[in-house]
Amino acid sequence: FALHDGLEKRVRERTAELEKANAELEAEIADRKKAEEALYENEDKYRAIFAQAADSIVLIDPENGALVDFNDRAHESLGYTREELQKLNIADFEAIESAEQVREHIEKIIRQGGDTFETKHRTKSGEIRDILASSKAISIGGRDFVQGIWRDITDRKDMEAQQLFAGKILERINQEGEHLDTIHDVLRLVKQFTGFKAVGIRLRQGDDFPYFAVKGFSAKFVEAENYLCARGENGKQIYDSQGNPVLECMCGNVLSGHTDPALPFFTEG
Repeated sequence: FALHDGLEKRVRERTAELEKANAELEAEIADRKKAEEALYENEDKYRAIFAQAADSIVLIDPENGALVDFNDRAHESLGYTREELQKLNIADFEAIESAEQVREHIEKIIRQGGDTFETKHRTKSGEIRDILASSKAISIGGRDFVQGIWRDITDRKDMEAQQLFAGKILERINQEGEHLDTIHDVLRLVKQFTGFKAVGIRLRQGDDFPYFAVKGFSAKFVEAENYLCARGENGKQIYDSQGNPVLECMCGNVLSGHTDPALPFFTEG
């Protein structure tokens, strides 16, 4: 009987140990399941933020500059479809740095841990856009990657340039000096700001607006296009049946809408 009682006791103890171990295992499984659910939930949240971000977000392979992953904003801002952008790397749309410079820049980001800089991107249509970029070196599964976030700042830079230009014009106008010198300086500033090869200012003279000052136009052009309004053989100005001056020359045709804006020598707008 003593042997039987001892065996029964050991069975009960072993059963209790197994029940405890089983309970601990079930608790561990439940904890792991909760952790996995939390991980999936966080991953879904990250993916939603990644996909819906207003800025372009990309994951770059530092070995070749390929785009491992990117959000919709990245390919939309460059004018590509997702499938088209997947075939490109950073150097394909970087407009300032060469392919070699892009590689060196990525290596610098990996060494330093990150970088914030301005650059320019070339869209699918060939348009050049100003970009503010922030890049950070990250590790995923033991591999190095570069996470890049960029924002198009073209409109902001255009506005800043316009404000600077307007400030220079006002500064020059408020300076003392001869009016002709002031106008020539204003023309120079306009030429620099717009990048146009030639600019001119017309001032009213009676019902006409001849050139008062020009910069970049040839003397032959100014002579041929000097008057905005048409004149007869007697040199007098021509008026229509309603008494309005008849516009002539290229400027007059533009103002009256008698031109085709699709022609390559007309600027947009």
